[in-house]
Amino acid sequence: MIVIDGVVMGPVHCAMEGCSANVSNHHGGVFCGHHNIQYGAKCRVKDCTRQKVHGTEACEIHQEIWNKHHLNYSSAGLSGLRQ
Repeated sequence: MIVIDGVVMGPVHCAMEGCSANVSNHHGGVFCGHHNIQYGAKCRVKDCTRQKVHGTEACEIHQEIWNKHHLNYSSAGLSGLRQ
């Protein structure tokens, strides 16, 4: 999903494989309401069921992977200001 000047573009369906329901939160959400209840507070690394650390999308064990992903895909990383 891409948002430009408040206009949502791109896929707005649930990220869960096989689910075509609309996401419950169009501002950064990836799951429909049903899957958000089940997986919203869990680590986003595939097959990990641990609780994510507040302010990130990964559990304590996967923080290094999350930090690398965040650096590579955040707006600061995309602007070419990486160290």
